[in-house]
Amino acid sequence: MVQTFFQDSTVLGMAAARLACVPVRLVAFRDLGFWRNPRQEFLMRRAYPLATGFLANSQAVKDRVCTRDRLDPSRVRVIHNGIDSSRFRFVEHPEDEVAIGIVGNLNRRVKRADLFLRAAARVAARYPGVTWHLIGDGELRPQYEALAAELGIAGHTVFTGRLADVPTYLQRLAIGVICSDSEGFSNAILEYMLSGCAVVATAVGGNLEAVHDGKTGLLVPPGDEVALANALSHLVEERAVRLRIARNARAMVEREFGWARCLADHEEYYLSSLLAAGAA
Repeated sequence: MVQTFFQDSTVLGMAAARLACVPVRLVAFRDLGFWRNPRQEFLMRRAYPLATGFLANSQAVKDRVCTRDRLDPSRVRVIHNGIDSSRFRFVEHPEDEVAIGIVGNLNRRVKRADLFLRAAARVAARYPGVTWHLIGDGELRPQYEALAAELGIAGHTVFTGRLADVPTYLQRLAIGVICSDSEGFSNAILEYMLSGCAVVATAVGGNLEAVHDGKTGLLVPPGDEVALANALSHLVEERAVRLRIARNARAMVEREFGWARCLADHEEYYLSSLLAAGAA
């Protein structure tokens, strides 16, 4: 069995696996294809007929790829990302002056660290004691540092760079943000939820499959700094809401997105694929 991820491995891997007569050839989709250009579209669509099956890490990803690439939905299995909850310690944050953070690389503008900073500036005007944390690194970091200074929040903003121990750092945060324009299914959201961070996320892609508005987090429209700032201000003001959302979210992740469940779903799918190919 061969399973590929992302464009280059799919184009090369499916051709090589077919030539090698590998009986089960799987393509895994993990985002909404924000990176695709015409050349990549051309190559990927010629690799798909060489596959025997497809995996998607959210229903949103499945819907997008089936619509865009005209794949038969019955051939695409959804298995959400899993996470080891034992790695993340749940911390309650009843404090008034909270820490708010965003986890993500600073190489891709689609992650919208700029939106996070602009919303932070709006919140900071009313709640100057809040601190802002950007966890990750990348070539865009100098631009975002300059933006924080321009917005007048540099003194309350922490750029951590790349961290070896993200779970420990998350224990500092009362609120975790994902404000991307495009998301397949965010591991960072699951990590926030396990750590006691109340989540605010843009209503895109697989975010809606983990963040149930008002119950396990708050959803805001993509690209809307005012809506993001309002949601963050609400959680800063309403400690009881923040704590309730955080507790609900931890319970949901343990129930629906545990690592054991993810492994079991993959094992079942792999075995059924091998059996269907007469290879097991």
